[in-house]
Amino acid sequence: MASEAFNFEKFMQALESKDVEAFLSFFAEGVELYSEDSDQPIQGKRLLRQLAEQALPVMSQLRIEPRMVLQKGDQLAALVHSTVSYSGDLDIFGVHLPLAGKSVKMSGAMFATLNEEGKIVWMHRIRDTASAMKQLGMRPGELDRLQEQVQQFAQTQA
Repeated sequence: MASEAFNFEKFMQALESKDVEAFLSFFAEGVELYSEDSDQPIQGKRLLRQLAEQALPVMSQLRIEPRMVLQKGDQLAALVHSTVSYSGDLDIFGVHLPLAGKSVKMSGAMFATLNEEGKIVWMHRIRDTASAMKQLGMRPGELDRLQEQVQQFAQTQA
């Protein structure tokens, strides 16, 4: 059964340890990832890998505390609180985000569908983007530019 094959605690440990391969092992090849700040999903492990390989190394600390995790059959829902500290700036898909020395605390949720192997095939992540942007001293346009670049890159990979 899919719900028995997926271990949420190990999923969070892989992310916290910034182990890209371990993190990606929880996703199916054709995964679709949605977020609150984009109309288009991130499609496929290839694009997810590029995002993780660029974003995770600039995080000096990543702590995720599950507040509630619900699994039933192939459905998963989780409410989490996370703390992220950055040791460097993030240059991702042609957008420079000055994050060095900054930290952010926020709540978020994820909803996922698992395949028969227990891999995530569909996920929607929701987080408190406005609070994160305020804590990081970002302007709304910076996030919009990043989303546009990710979408453009995703279209070239399709």
